[in-house]
Amino acid sequence: MHRRELITSATLASAGLMLAAAPPAQAQGAPEASNFNKIRDAGVLRVAVMRAQEPYYHKDLATNAWSGACVDMANDIARVMRVKPDLVETANWNTNVLDLQSGKVDLIFGVSPTPERALVFDLPSPVFMNFYTIVGKQGFPKVAHWEEINKPEITVAVDLGSGQEAIAKRVLSKAQIKSFRDHDEMLLAVSTGKLDCCLMAILLAMKATSKVPNLGAYSVPRPFLAAASCMAVRIDTDKRFRDFLSAWATYNRSTGMIREWVGKGLTAMGIDPSTIPPEVEI
Repeated sequence: MHRRELITSATLASAGLMLAAAPPAQAQGAPEASNFNKIRDAGVLRVAVMRAQEPYYHKDLATNAWSGACVDMANDIARVMRVKPDLVETANWNTNVLDLQSGKVDLIFGVSPTPERALVFDLPSPVFMNFYTIVGKQGFPKVAHWEEINKPEITVAVDLGSGQEAIAKRVLSKAQIKSFRDHDEMLLAVSTGKLDCCLMAILLAMKATSKVPNLGAYSVPRPFLAAASCMAVRIDTDKRFRDFLSAWATYNRSTGMIREWVGKGLTAMGIDPSTIPPEVEI
């Protein structure tokens, strides 16, 4: 990989809202049990999951069973902790952040470790790197460099509150950025030709271009832009949960298990994992 061309965008949001408020102070009195101990005592790890976010999450509407790369990861984390996984459905990348803050879930995936987020969440080591791509409408030319589409006449769709939105506003400041609350509506706008293209993370782009009619091919423009994708948990004075998840992520990334889980999720979608571009590290 050409490292001089990789911009590790740790300040980019890949999922959820940019929330910079400090966490509320604990009430005086007996110290609250740590997040790790609460989960072990309850015997349940609650993890946020979302529909139609393959290869990360997939819900079988006939059986209500969940699958996908992040589901496999959640199950493995629960296994190591010797607790049961509880997959809690959340609406989208924005609301899963709120679900974590409110205590509805214990863990969310797909968060970029920005300095702002480090003020409100404990952020374990990255699970993988999320490379950003451009997916065009049918007939839209492949994009070799970001500056090729940084023009006022180009319209770019993004998910509201996502890392894609943040990076589009930074590197495509001259283009017209259109934000969508619904991921499917965003893809519909591009596939019907209402907008020129959309900015997506690589794995979601592979899914979209193989499943959505009338989309063009995806491009990985240069210089390569990527954001670390990690888990997030509520801030805790006891860092045992965060440190455990960091060790889990580092171990499974270094042994190739993360790539294997991602490949399994792609295969379930009918996508050959070997088609992941060689410059993309998982």
